[in-house]
Amino acid sequence: MLLFASLAALIFFLDHLAHSIQIDRLMAGIEHATIRVIKQEPPGAGPGSGPGPAPAPPVWAVTIPARRHGYVQTVHPERLLPLAEQLEVTVLIAPLVGEHVVAGRPIAYAWRTSLEQPRPTRPHWRAPSRTPS
Repeated sequence: MLLFASLAALIFFLDHLAHSIQIDRLMAGIEHATIRVIKQEPPGAGPGSGPGPAPAPPVWAVTIPARRHGYVQTVHPERLLPLAEQLEVTVLIAPLVGEHVVAGRPIAYAWRTSLEQPRPTRPHWRAPSRTPS
């Protein structure tokens, strides 16, 4: 009797394992975790409480291309901000964390406040601290 009970438990476990590693189950788990984090957001930090949508880059903006393709895993603004301040430019990071980028496509744009200022040159720029995998 214990042999049949053990065999039934093993079959149940293997069935559960096979279903739990399916992509739709994994994505549902990630979705639920994300919703929980969003609900824990402090009051006033929700949509509409921030500075508003990012400005579109002007026509004179310099495009900063991605060096390789992959998914944006993290952003380090504390490393980008000093360089932007030193060069006196505005920087717009194009893709969000989690988005896929293709090598050579824009990962960021940089521009001066007016056309009278000289364009920022690309040799001073490195790809932002976003690590595509």
